[in-house]
Amino acid sequence: QEIISALRVKLTPEQKDRLVQKKTIEEEAYDLFLRGRELSWHATKSNSIEARNLLERAVTISPDFAAAHSLIGATYVNDYANGWAEIPEQSLQTALEIAGRAVQLDEADPQAHEVLAMALFFHRELDRALAEARRCLGLAPNSAGGHVVIARILTYSGDAAGAINMIDANMRLDPLYRD
Repeated sequence: QEIISALRVKLTPEQKDRLVQKKTIEEEAYDLFLRGRELSWHATKSNSIEARNLLERAVTISPDFAAAHSLIGATYVNDYANGWAEIPEQSLQTALEIAGRAVQLDEADPQAHEVLAMALFFHRELDRALAEARRCLGLAPNSAGGHVVIARILTYSGDAAGAINMIDANMRLDPLYRD
């Protein structure tokens, strides 16, 4: 009984509000999202295209599905960053728009802020990118991806020491990090 009492989670008012505000996602849309997310983790051009197709189907079913929107944005960022896009600037612009929409749909979604930060980074809007990445970490302090985004921004900005601290945090937090 003592252990159960000790484990009781105390939510902040903001956390309680977030739970109440969560929108219901159709089961089929969520399944498409999970399949698209899995494909996006295996970063190849063909997987990026297939993931985007699945995710676009998910948002057709559930238009307010912020996580699906942010992952679509991430596929466009990956296309831009890896040279897969036929028109790179158009891909980056699409990523910015879709990631911005994801943040509008769910301001409390750390992944949406992470993707928007990456798109802004490649668009060379470093101050805005850093603000979005910090918002990601404010929402999810253990986000390995959020730490990587900040490390990239700090590296590009000339703050090597700060970037190293973020990389160290990423290595601690990312269960898939290879030593």
